[in-house]
Amino acid sequence: MIKGLNNPKTAAYIELKNRVCSADFPWYFIPKTTHNKTEHDLSWFCHTCLERPERDGNGYSVPTSPYCPQTVSVVREILQANSIELFTMLRACFNMTTPQLDVARSVEHVDHDAPHQNLIIYLNDCDGDTVVEGESVSPEEDKVILLKGSHYIKTPTIKERVVLVATFIAY
Repeated sequence: MIKGLNNPKTAAYIELKNRVCSADFPWYFIPKTTHNKTEHDLSWFCHTCLERPERDGNGYSVPTSPYCPQTVSVVREILQANSIELFTMLRACFNMTTPQLDVARSVEHVDHDAPHQNLIIYLNDCDGDTVVEGESVSPEEDKVILLKGSHYIKTPTIKERVVLVATFIAY
């Protein structure tokens, strides 16, 4: 299931997007999309703001970036603008996938074993679709989608694909 959401493009959102898309934003190399799969997968760059509760068996999410408060605030603004009441954030991170000459795809996966929703905000224009249970969405700058279920991404071919991914539980 994919649902398009309204992006109110608040001042906080614009400031965060500009910071993430700047040359001084810190990115970290990740060799695989998923931690628990052994099949061939994509490498990518990530900046985690709120670490997933399953990480290291903690059972709770941990802020890991100075950008966490602003990121959570922006996600909350977008959810509120779409009449979605946030119960708890599970994870928030920025992902950057670099262009490939031949289109590849990530491993199909679900982000958490427990019921949750994913919010994806495309921070730039590029290609590199998101595919959810056979339904495909093409990136457009500032587009916001809500998704549930198993999903994967296709690699961009022209320039990097930069997104904010947040997983959460709503009331």
